[in-house]
Amino acid sequence: MITHDIRSIAANRTILERGREVLQAEIGALIQLEAALDDNFSAAVSLLEATTGRIVVTGMGKSGHMARKIAATLSATGSPAIFIHPAEAAHGDLGMVQAGDALIVLSNSGATPELTPIMQHCRNLRVRIIGVASRPDSPVMQAADIRLLLPLVRESVAALLL
Repeated sequence: MITHDIRSIAANRTILERGREVLQAEIGALIQLEAALDDNFSAAVSLLEATTGRIVVTGMGKSGHMARKIAATLSATGSPAIFIHPAEAAHGDLGMVQAGDALIVLSNSGATPELTPIMQHCRNLRVRIIGVASRPDSPVMQAADIRLLLPLVRESVAALLL
């Protein structure tokens, strides 16, 4: 029984160390993000404040989960917002986007092909696009009117497991 307790204590210390490493990595990423804030951030906020229609948020995969949360938070705080899944957009949901809306596109790589149709549709409607990605030369960032560049950081869940 004592051996089990010693192993358990050692395992807990390792888990705590890894947890602290992940938090330090997240803190470092937030510091990088804070340092990278520039006039594009101000422009994005101004655009969202001036939007007369809805704020449309999109992303695929994990970025899509974050986009859905952003849309829900915007709605809960009084800004009309919707999430559109990019794969569904190509099958009829593009009709939800209208002139006067603003589009926020989230993509870590900025090269997610499913995002192209919704961005092109918004271009055709002259809907302003805010791109959020970690690669400045990516298709999402090239198509965006306003570009919010994310720092290149390792995902914390992967850091915890490794």
